[in-house]
Amino acid sequence: MDHRLEESAGVGRSVAALDGLLPPAGAEGLSAPPALTVWHVAGWVALAGLVAGAAGLDAAHGWLAGVSSAPVRAHGSLILLALALGCEFMDSALGMGYGTTLAPVLIILGYPVKAIVPAILVSQLLANVSVSFFHHRLGNVDFWKDRQTRNAGVIMGAVGMAVSVATMLLAVRIQARLLRIAITSMVIGIGLFLLLASRFNIRFRMRNVGILAGVAAFNKAFSGGGYGPLVAGGQVLVGLPARAAVVTTAIAEAIVCASAVVAYYASGRTIPPYLLVPLLAGALLGTPLGALTLRRLPEAVTRRLMAAAILALGTYALIQGKGV
Repeated sequence: MDHRLEESAGVGRSVAALDGLLPPAGAEGLSAPPALTVWHVAGWVALAGLVAGAAGLDAAHGWLAGVSSAPVRAHGSLILLALALGCEFMDSALGMGYGTTLAPVLIILGYPVKAIVPAILVSQLLANVSVSFFHHRLGNVDFWKDRQTRNAGVIMGAVGMAVSVATMLLAVRIQARLLRIAITSMVIGIGLFLLLASRFNIRFRMRNVGILAGVAAFNKAFSGGGYGPLVAGGQVLVGLPARAAVVTTAIAEAIVCASAVVAYYASGRTIPPYLLVPLLAGALLGTPLGALTLRRLPEAVTRRLMAAAILALGTYALIQGKGV
């Protein structure tokens, strides 16, 4: 009897010790997220319904297209709204996928390539600010306590700022045909990177983050996409937790987008409202969904599927002649 009691006590101590090593229920040792109530869901659904209704009315009457002196596209605002929401959902959950996926889709749909890039940059700038708030609010990261995530985002954003400004000033002067080639080539390359990255045993330290941020900022400012796959993927490869990598990317990308947008407007160009308004509305609607998904679900399978989708879109664009 004494032997069984001692054995039971030993098992209890082992379980207690193991329990102390394991993260609390919820995910990876983070504090419990705020409860999702029916009012949160109802509020989002109501807001989404109002925005979709407004997009539907604009699609029927062509108000934004009229302001922009652009041809009215069938269901244009609704399509743009849905595309932005879906792409931002992926980006908010995985730190990648908004501009990378949205730019080639809009090229395939026939939107002006020189209007696509700045519209994506502006919409993602505000979406990154929004999703950073939701990541903090839902407990994916604590900006007040996690200095590594906060500082890494600011450092990468600062390094990428000068690169993005110079690149954006170059991009607005390049021929549309060359810009299409660059966009589709980068999309295919990024897709391959995402598919093959797990096979590479890459080790880099924080001093290499500046190089990574500079290359990614060039892609972002030049094509409207490609930032997340390089920055978020690279950080995960060196051992940064996936949640921290996603949040760090959102912070850095917001800084890069802001500098690129300033450079674009400084060049004397404007963004047509028929493209910007629906993209901005859809992107903002997608941020809370993506942040909540990051909190609840693993991202490995979704990342592979996204890589396959990026490759398919880039290949399709080349086959259809949109990128050559």
